[in-house]
Amino acid sequence: MKKLNTRKWTATAAASAFMLTYAANAANIGFVVGSSGMDGTRPFDIGWTNRLIQQGHSVTVFLHNQGSLPEVTNMDLFIISEAVSGSTAWNNFGNVPKPLITYEAAIYGNIFGCTGNGIDGSINPVTITILDPSDPLAAGLSGNVTIYSGPAGVTVPRFTLGTGSSGTMEIAVRAGVPNNVVLALLPANTPGGGGQSWPALRMSVPVYGNWDPNSVTPDGWKLLDNAVNYALIPEPSAVALLGLGMASFLARRQRR
Repeated sequence: MKKLNTRKWTATAAASAFMLTYAANAANIGFVVGSSGMDGTRPFDIGWTNRLIQQGHSVTVFLHNQGSLPEVTNMDLFIISEAVSGSTAWNNFGNVPKPLITYEAAIYGNIFGCTGNGIDGSINPVTITILDPSDPLAAGLSGNVTIYSGPAGVTVPRFTLGTGSSGTMEIAVRAGVPNNVVLALLPANTPGGGGQSWPALRMSVPVYGNWDPNSVTPDGWKLLDNAVNYALIPEPSAVALLGLGMASFLARRQRR
């Protein structure tokens, strides 16, 4: 049996704990919706914003055409709902220099350079297949994971597997439909749609406005909570470098 390198493990664990502690801190989150605002027609949007607030974050709701408001610069993260007009939201918020999470399939092509982006309807339950359980965005989940189970079918946004830019990371597909990517990441400074890149990550998540937040499973919320925490790790990763520096310092102390 290979002996565990406790010194290396201690240093790595310390750096990981540092990163998770930072990501879990309260943040200013901009939640972008359509022209009618939070009007109750998208119950999931209301449920997610309430959850974010309960977790200590500050949430500011922006209409999809309000990208020039001065408050935009104060946000740490943007979430773009599917309630928006895709072109309007993209023109106003697509180039923000902050992390961006979305479930508006109309802008997946802009972000990932993919094709086949659209929606699948009348799905219940919603089950996804994790492609790489070791990826941090998998949230420790693996295999087939049910993220929504409600009384009626709902909508799931997607794009076609393998059609994104070379830098697009495909994390999960819809179970039974292996070509439909539902969770994906474009890291910071990585070419995406049209060869464009941004100084902060872009991410798609497998949710939709017509979901009942009470029917999202614990694993579903685990996936989404993790996505937010992951997106809030600063990029370029100055804090990550600091964490690695701390790990190196601890490793040197362990060797003494």
